[in-house]
Amino acid sequence: MARQMNAVRVSCSLLLTCGATYALAQSPFHISSTLAKPPPPPVIPKSVPTVGEDAVAVIENQISEIDVFVKPEDLRLPSIRLEIEAKHVEEEEEPSGSCSLLTSIFNLAKGTIGAGAFGLSAGIATYGNAPSAAVPAAVVASVLGVLSAYCFSLIGRVCAYTGATSYKEAWGKTMGEDTAWIIATACTMKTVMGVIGYSMILGETGSLLSATAGFPLSRSQSMLAITGFVLLPLCWLKDMSKLAPFSFVGTMATLYTALAMTFRYFTKSYLPTKVAGNILPPTLSSPAGLNPVFGTKGASSVFSSSSLVLVSMLSTAYLIHYNAPKYYTSLKNNTIPRFNKVVSTSFAFSTVLTILIAIMGFLTFGQASSGFILNNYSSKDSVMALSRLAVAASITFTFPLLFVGLRDGVMDLFAIKNRSNNVVNRMTVAMLSLVLLAALNLKDLSFLFAFGGASLGNAIIYVFPALMFRSAVNKKLNATPRLKQEVKIAMGTGVLGLVLGVLGVAKSLQVL
Repeated sequence: MARQMNAVRVSCSLLLTCGATYALAQSPFHISSTLAKPPPPPVIPKSVPTVGEDAVAVIENQISEIDVFVKPEDLRLPSIRLEIEAKHVEEEEEPSGSCSLLTSIFNLAKGTIGAGAFGLSAGIATYGNAPSAAVPAAVVASVLGVLSAYCFSLIGRVCAYTGATSYKEAWGKTMGEDTAWIIATACTMKTVMGVIGYSMILGETGSLLSATAGFPLSRSQSMLAITGFVLLPLCWLKDMSKLAPFSFVGTMATLYTALAMTFRYFTKSYLPTKVAGNILPPTLSSPAGLNPVFGTKGASSVFSSSSLVLVSMLSTAYLIHYNAPKYYTSLKNNTIPRFNKVVSTSFAFSTVLTILIAIMGFLTFGQASSGFILNNYSSKDSVMALSRLAVAASITFTFPLLFVGLRDGVMDLFAIKNRSNNVVNRMTVAMLSLVLLAALNLKDLSFLFAFGGASLGNAIIYVFPALMFRSAVNKKLNATPRLKQEVKIAMGTGVLGLVLGVLGVAKSLQVL
């Protein structure tokens, strides 16, 4: 019942966000929008933007750091969407992308590694508590990493066949503009879950860091302080390019954390040690209730239905598919073979790093693994304190990019044309307050990762790309028999994603 209430809280948070936005649209300060001159439509860059360009361009470029991002134009309903001129691109042509192969590989690898990886240890703990349970988890993560990469490639190929330059435009050109609201709804709701999850992580991390610094704050106090004194001013920035230099922090933070977790596992700092027949207490102790716990449920326990929770979490960890069109169009000489090389190399790297984080966390803490694994480490652990600080800094400076994309998209959704500082600032306060309210009430981060991954992540990663690819091939005049046969493989992947999504939602509500 408690877990079902979590689902209700998530749904209520989404409804509150939309409801508050609608109320703002009807409020007195919005009346002046009828007299204001509408701002010119934003220009979508044809290549990857650089520091110093407008905020929208920076958001589209830098947001690849976040696993749950949706671009502003993907949040708009068909009637108010941006019209993007696109040149039809065939596989053998050479469009005007500016990113080299190496740069594209680095950018995609950086974007694929996100906060979702820090919840996977808890996903393993839902079905196993013996060290051997990590083996099938690595296999499952590898298989889904391959399938996620394949579906990412499908989206790039759809763009090649149709000339689309965004996820939503690819859907419109293949499945029809009249159903584009499906994409808008799915991406908006997933982004709301993303900002709520980031707020929860910052609150929990801030609480532990404050204890390390000697002035302990509760989770709620930390969340309120960070939101009011850090996130709100950052979300009020008019030029998001100022945050661009911090995009590299996320990748370095994840790499350092993976290495630090590996170090802590091999040093056995959180386990009792036996010396000369005496059992000595562990060098470091986890917070209450989070000390290592191991049992006898090993590799074979993966056949339990509880493993669906891990599968659902992996959909959150690998989610970067909204930005597939951007990576395809920005690649210099973006033939399909070159794009596939970018995808395969990047996903291989990010999958290995994701598996390392998941396994090291589980092998260290077993069944006690937290939904955010860094919570398991002691506030007195200086090695992991640096990791917490790096991860918190990364999320702090990428949160505004995610939030501003959501805010601007919602304002477009409700046709709020007045974009004066007063209106935008009030909208920021209102939406950020609702995000904070949801984060304060939701305690289980692993539930948010699993429920969001099963309900929306699977659709965006597996189902939607398969449908778009089938339609694009059917409309392609020179489609080869081999290409038509591949449609069956793509649709099989889509059906698998749908089944896993339905089962994952049910199991997440039951187990978490």
